Amino acid sequence: MKLLNIPSDLPIICYDSIGIFSSPRVAWMLRYFGATNVRILNGGFKKWKAEKRNTCKSPPKPLTVSSRDGTEWTSQGIFDYKIENPTLLANIDNTHKMAYFLANKATDAQILDARAPPRFLGEVEEPRKGVRSGSITGSKNIFFQELINQDEGTFKSDLELAKIFLEKDVDTTVRTINSCGSGVTACVVDTALRVLGAEKSTIYDGSWTEYGQIDEPDFYHGGKGWDESVPDLVERIAKKRG
Repeated sequence: MKLLNIPSDLPIICYDSIGIFSSPRVAWMLRYFGATNVRILNGGFKKWKAEKRNTCKSPPKPLTVSSRDGTEWTSQGIFDYKIENPTLLANIDNTHKMAYFLANKATDAQILDARAPPRFLGEVEEPRKGVRSGSITGSKNIFFQELINQDEGTFKSDLELAKIFLEKDVDTTVRTINSCGSGVTACVVDTALRVLGAEKSTIYDGSWTEYGQIDEPDFYHGGKGWDESVPDLVERIAKKRG
């Protein structure tokens, strides 16, 4: 980040070429590592160009500051990037436990899956080799493109987002784990939740690419394995397969 001259204490605006796709992931990663003022350009470069705003073809030069004697030096800023907010991240252990509680109707929390419905329902094969079809037990499908105005590449209005979440039985006030195929479009859903004031939303970074490669434990009462650590679970599955 020092080489890119992106201080952690200055405002950062993220955008992508499509509108809303990868920029929420970049913004999430910056916040996770301690950036304090990160925003997303709604509509991204697509909308920016459509509105005929100014553009350039070369990266910006590092900011220089002149002293009273005329000496110039490159502005350094504060590059205090570190894991400042681990509460933004969920791992497979967290997700297994939440799926267990959901299977047994023992929690008000929720798991949201941003993939397209055919993938969520297991109706098509996964694009990545070795990953099974299907979805996390107890999860709800919120296809990320439903949250976006396709013509402009912008998020839908607050009212429209609220209506979508209400129709999908999504509660913006409870702890939420967002998942997708690889941890990118889950950040789109996370951002939409935060637009509506959600404060307990996290990203399952491994998402279905990780989850779909490991057999799901038996989550129902009396079943064994829901509270196993991932290494123990993998070792048990390996022994079972010989």
